[in-house]
Amino acid sequence: MTVVISHRGLEPEKDSYFIESSFEAFSDQSIRGFGLEFDLVFSADDSIFVFHDKGLERISNGQDKRLFSQMTAKEIAGI
Repeated sequence: MTVVISHRGLEPEKDSYFIESSFEAFSDQSIRGFGLEFDLVFSADDSIFVFHDKGLERISNGQDKRLFSQMTAKEIAGI
């Protein structure tokens, strides 16, 4: 038996992909029968977010090095 686990919403047969860890990525993979794997991160006020990294460095091209654990849920939601 083969089990396929989707992590970031990539679609190799297409020229595009869903934004990683987005509702659309999870929904598409679930509809197609793939298992889902995702990362949880916690904010400074203990809210839970689904995001691959522990901080903002990759998505900000190194401009913002804060960790999610250093920000409140309100600050994260505003990004």
